[in-house]
Amino acid sequence: MSHGDGLPVSGMLTQRPTLWPDETARGTTGIRGDTDMTDETFNMSLRKFLKTVGVTSQQEIEVSVRAAREKGSLPDGPLKATAVIRIEALDLEHVIEGHINTDQD
Repeated sequence: MSHGDGLPVSGMLTQRPTLWPDETARGTTGIRGDTDMTDETFNMSLRKFLKTVGVTSQQEIEVSVRAAREKGSLPDGPLKATAVIRIEALDLEHVIEGHINTDQD
C-alpha cells in the first residue's frame, strides 16, 4: 500500500525516483530532454565509475598499509581517510571522511 508518492506506508521506496524533472515516462527522457542518455544508461555509467573508484582505492590502500606494516611505520589506531569526488563540469566536489581500522588497533 502506498501514499501515491512512491512510498509505501512502511516508508520503503517502491519505485526508483526519477532523476530528471522533465521525465514523463521512466527511461525515455534523458539528461538533455531527449533519448540520448536515459536514466538507465546514466545509472550504469555512474555505477561503473563508482565501482572503479572503490576497487582501485581499496587496492591502493591495501598496498600502502602492507608497505607501512613491513617497514614498521604503520601508525597505531585507525587511519583517518578522506575521499574526494570532483566533477568540474558540474562544479561538484563531494568529500567523504572516515576512519579505516587496521588489525593493529
